[in-house]
Amino acid sequence: MKKMLTALAAALCCATLFTSCEHWEPIEYGKVFPYTYEGQTLYYVIDEASQAATAVAPCYLAENLADFWKGYEKPKGKVVIPGIVEYGGKSFPLTALEFGLFLYCDDITSVSLPEGITTIPEAAFAYCSSLTDIHFPSTLTKIEGWAFQYDEKLGPDLVLPEGLTEIGPVAFGDCIGLESIVLPSSLQSIGNAALDMCTKLKEVTFPDQMTRIGSSTLQLCSSLTTCHLPAQLENIPAFLFYGCENLTTVNIPESITSIDEAAFYNCCSLTSIVMPNSLQSVGDYAFSYTKITEVTFPDQMTHLGEGVLKGCTMLTKCHLPAKLEYIDTYALGKCLSLRELSLPAGLTAIADSVFVDGTKLESLTLSSLVPPTARQNTFEDYSTAIIVPKGTGEAYRRDEIWGRFANITEKQ
Repeated sequence: MKKMLTALAAALCCATLFTSCEHWEPIEYGKVFPYTYEGQTLYYVIDEASQAATAVAPCYLAENLADFWKGYEKPKGKVVIPGIVEYGGKSFPLTALEFGLFLYCDDITSVSLPEGITTIPEAAFAYCSSLTDIHFPSTLTKIEGWAFQYDEKLGPDLVLPEGLTEIGPVAFGDCIGLESIVLPSSLQSIGNAALDMCTKLKEVTFPDQMTRIGSSTLQLCSSLTTCHLPAQLENIPAFLFYGCENLTTVNIPESITSIDEAAFYNCCSLTSIVMPNSLQSVGDYAFSYTKITEVTFPDQMTHLGEGVLKGCTMLTKCHLPAKLEYIDTYALGKCLSLRELSLPAGLTAIADSVFVDGTKLESLTLSSLVPPTARQNTFEDYSTAIIVPKGTGEAYRRDEIWGRFANITEKQ
């Protein structure tokens, strides 16, 4: 009898084990497997070394990005990504998202990310054209490039979590539904074109401890009216505000040493700007086609770029740096309201096509004892009254270019 009971117990045990094993898939590390949570089936892989899960698109290794979900039903509506996934009878923590996770999943409306996720990878939510809302975990430290590009309905308000330190290039590019974004005080850098073409974005405040803003970050944000730049920023990058046609208010911190190419190009509502004493150089076309009425460049500056004030049709006063040695091409072209100008004593040369396209000065005062070198087409109008240092009038009259001016007088 005892032998029969022992045999029966062993049989039951084996049957139980067999039944359990029937429902458990063997764990294959690195293999994509499905897991359904709150009605949504998503896909994952397990890393053997870390014993942790990564959320992936089912065909995430495909060469063509458009094939990441080919042959699989894309998630729709509200998506909640679990912090724990079950596989092979075991539980694994979710610690990462893979590149292009929901790329082209255009029926997702909201996403909730679990705690523990530190990085949103490149293109993770790109082209999710119906996505309006995303819940970020408090553990998030990095949003990589193109993560939310072309998410046209994202917003209208977006608050990024404290602890986030880096936003990659084009991360929110072309999010045309975004009207406001709150950047955390922990943010240290933001990549090129990160908010490019966010055409409804109205105001941006960069935290003061930030040290890097990428080029074109706010390019063509046509509704932007106000921007606060970080107190510790040293460089205003190229194309930062390019085409921000409604920008009226922006501070330039005392820490700024350079303003790069086309930084404020075609900011056609900008009427005033205060240059800090720390400024050393201004790049090509930096303030072209703005509506600034007067500008004072710090005296220690040595470089002004090509076309720096071209098309500033409302400019009436311009103070050039005392140490400036060269005026570049088109620097003051099409400054239709500028009537008088003084050139610094250290100026040695003026490029071609500087005072052109309708720039018609009534008086031009020079302080150079030797006439600065000018080109054949530096000026297009020679009716300007030229005022030169005492005792230099004859030298200016004998010069090939300056001699074309009929009215040259010496300072009294």
